[in-house]
Amino acid sequence: IIRVDYPHGSEHPFVVPPEQLQNKSHRDYFLIGQKLTSNQVGYVGIDLEYEHTKLIIPYKAGFRIIYPIDKKNEGNIQRLGYFIANLDVLQLIDDITQNTQQLPVHFINQQGFYVLSSEQYKLFGHLIDERQNFQLTKENPEMWRQIQAQPHSGAYLAKEGLYVYQS
Repeated sequence: IIRVDYPHGSEHPFVVPPEQLQNKSHRDYFLIGQKLTSNQVGYVGIDLEYEHTKLIIPYKAGFRIIYPIDKKNEGNIQRLGYFIANLDVLQLIDDITQNTQQLPVHFINQQGFYVLSSEQYKLFGHLIDERQNFQLTKENPEMWRQIQAQPHSGAYLAKEGLYVYQS
């Protein structure tokens, strides 16, 4: 059992000492990993990060990729464990979009909640009660109706600017 952290901006990874490791077998991503077959990759959508059963404040988004580690032994397959990559989604999106104009970038789920946003105070309305009003369906119902009418991709011109979306 090993955990390696690679904090953003750090030059070197950090191996977490054994006494600081946590049992995460109850988490949804671990349960999904147990259902994977050999050589199958699992993904768990964006959720909030927890450390030692407590929600990390300020809120931090995570996206997990899971790969089972199996060993073939005389025709049988033995599950040895899992490789789980926990990606810092906000930093990843910032790196991918290279938003040099500092324009707001939002990722909205099927219910209209912000699961990623450059406006971090809007995040996780589907998980955090105090943020339930930050939902595109409530903030801009006309735009939401257009997105629902053309669900794959499109554009919407509002007084605040041009919104481009793709599912």
